[in-house]
Amino acid sequence: MILSISKEEQIGADASSKSLTIEIQTPFDESVTEASVIEYVKKELPISYARSGQKISYLLLVSFNSKMGRLHRLFVSFPNKSMKIDRTRFDRILPLSLIFNAYAEEKMIAGILSENSIVCGLLQGNFYFLFYLNARLVHWIEEECIEFESISERIKGLKSFCKKDFLLSPLSDVEVLLIPILSKEEIQYFFDTAVKDPLWANFDLDQSIYIKERLLKRLVTKIKFLSAFIVFLLIIFSVFHGILNENQKKQEIWIQAKKKEYELLESNYLDFQNDLLSVASVVFFEEVLKTVYKAIGETSKIEFIQKKNSELSEHYIFKMFHPDFINKKEIERKLRKEIKHLKEVKIGGVEKISEDKVHFILELYL
Repeated sequence: MILSISKEEQIGADASSKSLTIEIQTPFDESVTEASVIEYVKKELPISYARSGQKISYLLLVSFNSKMGRLHRLFVSFPNKSMKIDRTRFDRILPLSLIFNAYAEEKMIAGILSENSIVCGLLQGNFYFLFYLNARLVHWIEEECIEFESISERIKGLKSFCKKDFLLSPLSDVEVLLIPILSKEEIQYFFDTAVKDPLWANFDLDQSIYIKERLLKRLVTKIKFLSAFIVFLLIIFSVFHGILNENQKKQEIWIQAKKKEYELLESNYLDFQNDLLSVASVVFFEEVLKTVYKAIGETSKIEFIQKKNSELSEHYIFKMFHPDFINKKEIERKLRKEIKHLKEVKIGGVEKISEDKVHFILELYL
């Protein structure tokens, strides 16, 4: 699968998805709703709807008035396979055919292609026809390529279709740009370009999954790694302490107690993961963690995170340690300034347990 990586997310490309344009009519003072799109697709495209696992991704291309009401044309795409496995690897999944839109826009910017034009691309046995008015994508057709069929006959039928269509009639006499077969490097380049296009910024072939599983997995992995590192330090410390201390038996009992404590912490990760599902956004929570580290200091460590149920806010308790003295007022001021929607912040339980370690409790009310 083609992959596009940025600092914010990893996006995969699906070549098997089916894309097309649908038209929905509403009264003049109403807009298209998700329910109306689903109802239309279930009625007009039942096989595609069932094959996609009842997952529909759509994007409004253009709206205009007609005699009977307002017409809305939408780009609709269906996955032809389960996205469950890919979902753990990618933040979003887009149709690979978006490379043709990126190709056309690049040619328009370069002045090679008119802002009112039709482009045609071929990808994995399918023809893709993209229609542009004033450099805006207004219609999308995907058709299976039949062997020995003449492309000129297909374009001739396309022109006839444009003449009968109120919106596309200005394109009935334009030349159709045939996109050459793209190499792997070109496909990767134009997919990376499509990913950066604001038009597709919120598009996802599997929008039914609200939480981004890869981000969730990445966050939990970081916490597990931190806990494992703490356990490792405790074990190393205990071993050296046992060598210097004649009471070896008591030290072994202490080590076992710490092991059980962190085994209990590991067993609670599933509960913590479920708690994250109630957060408005995993990305937002990860930004909160970054802000906490920035305010307290990069050398600080989170020993434990707990969420308490509250009707008024999301209440999170961080048990942390820092290698030096902490300024509570300064940290509280930074957190209130940097974290959006922060209702309250409290720092307490400050205890210096050694020369280079200060324990404290941080409470955030989001």
